[in-house]
Amino acid sequence: METSADLLAAAAARGRADEVRALLEAGALANAPNRYGRSAIQVGQQVCRGKVGGWVGGWMARGFGGRGPPVSRNQVMMMGSARVAELLLLHGADPNCADPATLTRPVHDAAREGFLDTLVALHRAGARLDVRDAWGRLPVDLAEERGHRDVARYLRAATERRL
Repeated sequence: METSADLLAAAAARGRADEVRALLEAGALANAPNRYGRSAIQVGQQVCRGKVGGWVGGWMARGFGGRGPPVSRNQVMMMGSARVAELLLLHGADPNCADPATLTRPVHDAAREGFLDTLVALHRAGARLDVRDAWGRLPVDLAEERGHRDVARYLRAATERRL
């Protein structure tokens, strides 16, 4: 039997905002770990533009010289759904939760995939933009590496405002 955390993670992974809202309103906890030990807002595998599972876009081969972080088969938030992120954050999801294996945070994943709306929502909720992943990369590094100029501009401007 699936727990409410598993159901929430699955709905978030599929970008189903109405389902996410219903589960949260029914008492599902935004930070509760699913059966893989991750909350719905965490990203341990590649999820983007409606695809769940696998490595969409091939960032593993390009970003890590073919090695990459350990593959995690967990259900995670669809980074392209700012509405899902906002719902989770409004219900207390931690925008700074780090993946235990890769040290990536939701801002790393949103920056890498070029999801500016999601990144802005995470930042407004208190996500730190100055944290490095296990490979020493900042979110801005990932955005620049993937050619997401608008995301990189936002990250640089937001970081400069903090200084």
